[in-house]
Amino acid sequence: MELKHPGRAVAPFADALALADPTPARERWQPFVADVLALLDDFDRRVLLSSFYEGALAAVDAAGGYPVAVITGESITDGLTTAARYDAAAIHPHWHHVSGATERTVVETAHERGLAVNAWTVDTWHRAAALADAGVDGVIADYPELGAWRDRHPAADDGR
Repeated sequence: MELKHPGRAVAPFADALALADPTPARERWQPFVADVLALLDDFDRRVLLSSFYEGALAAVDAAGGYPVAVITGESITDGLTTAARYDAAAIHPHWHHVSGATERTVVETAHERGLAVNAWTVDTWHRAAALADAGVDGVIADYPELGAWRDRHPAADDGR
């Protein structure tokens, strides 16, 4: 579940990750996160909460017990630093950060740190198949039928 905006206060996107002091941002997010977590208690904490905003991750962390994922923007380094700060379960880089020349670097670095890699926002089954070949653990898509890419990608026999 992505935490996009706290709904009550301005959450500038520029304050997304790697804050020198996340306390004010955490306090902005706490009421919203408390409401979300109250709704999620029925799911036995089997929900991965993700955000571009460190304040959201800090608020979830302060509540305890829910795994988090850092959605990375342009700076994978900031995302990995923030992931370490909150003992994240995963990072969610944009698909173009896991495509091309750096694909193994991002995926391997994250995996070496014990982080799953789920690429966003994947819009074609061709891209989903290429990302699976690059070693991502999952894809984030607007259309669930993209999961059927394996039916169209005969080399996919390893369960990804």
